[in-house]
Amino acid sequence: MFDKILDLWNTIYEGQMNSHWLQVLTKGEFSQAHYKGYLLETYHYTKYNPQIQAHTSLYFSQNNYSFLKKYLSHAADEISHDNLAVMDLVRLGENKQEVLTSQPLPITTAFISLPLFCTPMISPLTYLAQLFFLEYLATLKGETIMKAIQAANIPQKAMSFLLVHAEEDLEHNELMKYYIDSLVKTDKDLEIFNQGMITSADIYFRMIDESFRNGVNRFS
Repeated sequence: MFDKILDLWNTIYEGQMNSHWLQVLTKGEFSQAHYKGYLLETYHYTKYNPQIQAHTSLYFSQNNYSFLKKYLSHAADEISHDNLAVMDLVRLGENKQEVLTSQPLPITTAFISLPLFCTPMISPLTYLAQLFFLEYLATLKGETIMKAIQAANIPQKAMSFLLVHAEEDLEHNELMKYYIDSLVKTDKDLEIFNQGMITSADIYFRMIDESFRNGVNRFS
């Protein structure tokens, strides 16, 4: 199952090759304003991640103690990552209080809300799919992202969020393989997981695109 899921992940990403956000990243157009826009929306959605992940644990078997220990420990790893994005913005000259009191873009709210609907109404596998998509984005395409950021002369002191995830997500990738091996057993499971990943990716890439546009409008 894992190989089929990873193949779909690659197909989803390849479908973004002509997207606005990826063109900005790869064609030398990426700027500090784009980066600030990305960090702002990253702050908004990551501050809810640990609690959302913990909440979704209610929808898995309560007798699978080994899984739950790993899953909830994974959720705990995400605590305070939103503060990394905030402090990166502060190091780039933004006011901390203004960041903390800002509102997410509508598309970011949609991304945050997705697992709160899909987990109880469809399956908790949809949330695992969202996690898988995000964890592998950082590790498989992190080099592309880092090159664009370095080319925009972003100081390393303002890259703490990305640097932490580049390191931690390698370990989390192993967890994702464990989750899939443990829970994605049937063709129906795979269908639910895949649809969850397709939906999550679609909303996430729209969020990145909007964050870049918002960054240019807000921070230029």
